[in-house]
Amino acid sequence: MHPSQYVVLASLKESVRRDAAAEINFNAKVLDMLGSSPDWSSPINVHLNSSPLGRPHYGAEFDAALCLLSASARGRLVIENEDKGHWNVPHLLEFLRPRGMPLSFDFLHHACNSGGMDTKRAFLASAETWGKFTPVFHYSESLSRANPRAHSEFCKSAPPDFGKKYFCMIEAKAKDFAIERLMKHA
Repeated sequence: MHPSQYVVLASLKESVRRDAAAEINFNAKVLDMLGSSPDWSSPINVHLNSSPLGRPHYGAEFDAALCLLSASARGRLVIENEDKGHWNVPHLLEFLRPRGMPLSFDFLHHACNSGGMDTKRAFLASAETWGKFTPVFHYSESLSRANPRAHSEFCKSAPPDFGKKYFCMIEAKAKDFAIERLMKHA
């Protein structure tokens, strides 16, 4: 599951935190009804979407927001790297490590906001955070050089293979047609 970018657990606004928790809890309930395990084998992927800069208690605020989640939701929660701002792979690895939470690696976001870490190293470090679970990562390509963060309709290349098994979500605008085209050229 991948709730929208407006699901912000550590927002400054209490109403946004409550709404975010309700949305994540709803996603967990749907997964529970489908009989999915309440763990990272059926993850709920969110962005942090709020900056810790100038907020010395950001970690405590985030941890408090986690308490609004059901056990099922907390057991599935994974965090994705951002395409701009503070939450690149190096910062997320540092933030998530003490919380024992996995990082869902997004290739395009990393290309836009690498934090100085090369792609293979970022991929492998993110994969390690999943422990015994198969990571779920995201792949897309940039629409244009003018707007590198915009996702293209289709992918020209297959997702990279760095020797580590992972599930890959294709995040192209053409959705299933993009996957179909990739599979024809594989």
